[in-house]
Amino acid sequence: MTQTLTTAPTGRAANRQRKRQEYIDTAIRIVLNGGLEALTMQALAREMGAAVGTAYTYFASKSALVAELQVLAIGRLTSTYADAAPRWQGEMGRLDAKGKAEAGLTTFVEFVVRAPGSLRDDFFLQLLLLTDGGRSILPEDQATVLEAAGQWATLVRELIDEAVEAGVLNKVDADRRAAKFVAMLNGASLFTNLPDGAIPDLPGLTRSLMIDLLCAWGADRKRITRSASKAEAAADQLELAAPALA
Repeated sequence: MTQTLTTAPTGRAANRQRKRQEYIDTAIRIVLNGGLEALTMQALAREMGAAVGTAYTYFASKSALVAELQVLAIGRLTSTYADAAPRWQGEMGRLDAKGKAEAGLTTFVEFVVRAPGSLRDDFFLQLLLLTDGGRSILPEDQATVLEAAGQWATLVRELIDEAVEAGVLNKVDADRRAAKFVAMLNGASLFTNLPDGAIPDLPGLTRSLMIDLLCAWGADRKRITRSASKAEAAADQLELAAPALA
């Protein structure tokens, strides 16, 4: 059997990789401090103390750069959720098959509720796909972002399938339901762009929307409400602790 070993880049390749990461970190700071409008290749080069042409050797365009920032943010959100979900579910006590399926859905929503506060930078960047309207990311660069974001739709579909199999939800078109579930969460998430307090108890509203939607699909209101409360309590005990993106 032949085993392929992956080695870390050295020399010139390592220097280029390190410099490229510096450009990414600088771009993130520019966006977070001044918004997407402040991020230009000229501004990036100026902050890096480099010629504009040098910046273009790392990124073909602002569009390609913004797309990469979004993919990185989505990846960090995904890995943070993958770490948090089992810990939260473990904190919810002994669960039967139905309880585990319910917990899968309620902990996912609890993560979405918590992410804007605990992973503010990542959450802001991943929302750009919905809020930017294609102004900063060209169609040819959107594909990579959509592919990364599609992981969330796939995850929701899997959680819904598990809930159907456990008898939590009735059997209908799972793909359609996953789309509705994601649309509900995205709609609620957009309110995070408003000033604090503009929507009273936005986390509570999001949980309530989830409960209403799941009950419309056959979930038991008392059980799913209890699961949501347990997920909230678990998240209070085991808070998200991802480092700042930059």
